[in-house]
Amino acid sequence: MWKESQGMSRPLDSPMAGYEKQDAVFIARAPYQNGIHPCKFVDNNGCFVSYGGKEYKVDKFEYYVGNVKWVKCKNHEIPAGAILAGQETDGRKLYIGRAEHDGCLITGKVGTHLSQGICIPYYGKEIELSEYEILVEG
Repeated sequence: MWKESQGMSRPLDSPMAGYEKQDAVFIARAPYQNGIHPCKFVDNNGCFVSYGGKEYKVDKFEYYVGNVKWVKCKNHEIPAGAILAGQETDGRKLYIGRAEHDGCLITGKVGTHLSQGICIPYYGKEIELSEYEILVEG
């Protein structure tokens, strides 16, 4: 389900999950601030985590390499079968989501404790949105 990676390389069996301008976006998760955070890998740019209102580039991360099925959600919804992908430092659960923003479709983290439901990393900022899709077992 997850494969380790570093830097700019990604497994060839990783499913595309979105796009950021002209580059493909893939599902990733990375250790950050003593937690594991669902995030994005942008082809030709690397892996990025959103945290504390900002976007951070990380070198060590894992790619998701399983079946992909997305369910539309809003306002903190977590459907049955949602794939648990990480946790905050205090143990609060984080799931894989994706959302549209600025003409892009970007992966990020979903949690019932997040202010709007999903946080995505985008051009140096952590963007919070209330409408998103969540990855479920499929």
